[in-house]
Amino acid sequence: MEVAYAVRREDAGFSVAKQNRGVWTTLGRFAGRSEADAFLLVCLGAIWRADQGLGDIFPADPAPGATITQVDGGYDVEARGHRAFLRQRSDAKRYTHVAGRDLREVADFLMA
Repeated sequence: MEVAYAVRREDAGFSVAKQNRGVWTTLGRFAGRSEADAFLLVCLGAIWRADQGLGDIFPADPAPGATITQVDGGYDVEARGHRAFLRQRSDAKRYTHVAGRDLREVADFLMA
């Protein structure tokens, strides 16, 4: 697999980027490092689940109370008092389920 991920510090927070065959793409932007780390774990967890023959654990709908608003180039997300910008709607919906959760909670969710 020719894929890599990175959490990068930016002026307004942190981003999660993905490299595929040498090309980097920003997947999302987050206010805090813990939010970026949680989303990175979601990205890696999805790969791990697929390798284990497990299905997608995320519900089809966003988490209750979350809002996803389409904007130029992606989606603004607000969930449990946390905000993020994600390029893909599927990532935005996934993020609503992990926003504000610590890495142990995200890992436990992904391993269910």
